[in-house]
Amino acid sequence: MYDQKHRFRSAQIDEREWEWEQKGFREPMLCESCEQKLSVWEHYVSEHFFNKPLPTPVSQGHSKAIILTGLDYQKLKLFLLSILWRAGVATHNFYEHVKLGHIHEKRLRQMLISEDPGSAEEYACFICTIKLDGDTFSDFFVQPTPSRLEGHRCYRFVFSGFIFYCHVTSHPVPSSMRRLTLQPNGALIIGDTEIAEHPFLRDTFNSAKDAFASKTWD
Repeated sequence: MYDQKHRFRSAQIDEREWEWEQKGFREPMLCESCEQKLSVWEHYVSEHFFNKPLPTPVSQGHSKAIILTGLDYQKLKLFLLSILWRAGVATHNFYEHVKLGHIHEKRLRQMLISEDPGSAEEYACFICTIKLDGDTFSDFFVQPTPSRLEGHRCYRFVFSGFIFYCHVTSHPVPSSMRRLTLQPNGALIIGDTEIAEHPFLRDTFNSAKDAFASKTWD
């Protein structure tokens, strides 16, 4: 979590260990050429996604969603795939639960090198907001973990006020989920959700909140 000075507070809740980080977890793993590619995608996402006001959520049955159009599919998809691949090859224990295996690591690496985002269903990406009492909750990072969407394996990443799900399986995306994936035409339906709607996130947040409340910070 970030404090008022925008310093990153890292906590291992079970062990009650505390650390300060200025920019989160970092690990050198890319050459200069690859860093330049990533910087293009990161700049696009920062300018056109993270730092851009989102449209008002609309009701869709029992839930709410934010409908986006005109996104750059290639840049946004490659940015998300770069997060997935880097987490899979990183050695820091923060990423220890992301185990892609040789086949997926190799395929993702090739997609990034060739700047090929693949089809909407290949490593399909799903996104939802995380809010706390209606307000975007962006200063909260959670260790990436495996999960299941409609019974299919994926990895979830929590940062910058969103949960990003990346579908990692050889099975096709379930038909009920296809309309929610990032589309080549730049369309994306984002679930508008509260922390309390995600048990894994709710429990982590409550543990962190209690731990930080009992700690004195400079």
